[in-house]
Amino acid sequence: MAEKDNDRAIIIDDEESVCETLELFLSNMGFFEEIVICQDGHEALKKLTTHDYSIILLDLSMPGIDGFEVVNKLKEEHKTDENFVQRVIIVSGGLGIDNIEKAKSLGVKHFLAKPFDQKEFRGKVQKIYTILKARMS
Repeated sequence: MAEKDNDRAIIIDDEESVCETLELFLSNMGFFEEIVICQDGHEALKKLTTHDYSIILLDLSMPGIDGFEVVNKLKEEHKTDENFVQRVIIVSGGLGIDNIEKAKSLGVKHFLAKPFDQKEFRGKVQKIYTILKARMS
């Protein structure tokens, strides 16, 4: 079971420049004590089983385990928490209708299409973070 710590965020994307940008955006928000970067699905799943993250930024298209498989594994591990997947934000350049529908069928509700700006990013993350904190109070 993952260690509880709701001031962590995890970025899962195979593009280093995207990871750096997302890390900067998250750091500027000041919400998170720790921001973890994983550049593949295998590494991400290891991190996700040892710690709990309040925000999970996830790319769909990665070598090896893709974003859809990461979400499936998270759903399996958190069967008792139907709301867990709501902390996932799909951040992807491949957000066509088919991918959005597939992600929605897995319970994902939040999407950001690459490229995006910091204001759009901040609004999305702040909304989810606020909802999560309210549930925990």
